[in-house]
Amino acid sequence: MASLATDGCAGGMLAPRSLGWLSLVWLLLGFALGCGAESVQQPRGVVDDGAKPGVRLIAPGDRPQFRFRALDGREVSSDVVLGRNSVVAFLATFDWASQAQARFVSGIALHHKPRTNCFAVIIELPENEALVESYVQTLGLKYPVAQVTSEMLGATSLGVTTVPTVLVFDTGGNVVWRSRGLATEDEIQEVLRAVE
Repeated sequence: MASLATDGCAGGMLAPRSLGWLSLVWLLLGFALGCGAESVQQPRGVVDDGAKPGVRLIAPGDRPQFRFRALDGREVSSDVVLGRNSVVAFLATFDWASQAQARFVSGIALHHKPRTNCFAVIIELPENEALVESYVQTLGLKYPVAQVTSEMLGATSLGVTTVPTVLVFDTGGNVVWRSRGLATEDEIQEVLRAVE
């Protein structure tokens, strides 16, 4: 156990070597108190359009056009997202955040009621299709996954420039929420409840 020694200083003043421990104790105490406070973190959106409290949605009107072919032959497109709320995650095979995002979207596909369309778009070169297939199989993704190049993605009006990025579409095919960076399953669930 560490003790605060006075090292024989007059008046019991703390020696310089003891100040390091005292500083560490104060730092840890401050951190513990600061982390104990409950914080409310808003999902990352752009404009509040009068949705339920706590959820910031993008005003309808952003209806991008896109069409990709999934690895299993199904279509991932602006036409497919029509009629049902949809979650599209843009991922890469090389980073942990994309793997976590893929699993969060799997949770949405499995648990969210009413059913929500879920898709993934993995940005990878065409010659790396075996890598993408292995990625999908290893993570156990049960929803359609398309493989595109960054050039193909750039040719759309989706505005995706980072991975992971998550777009939530309403039943009219409008992007109503966008997250640049990791979005938790709870954040996505909250957004979907707000647009239902």
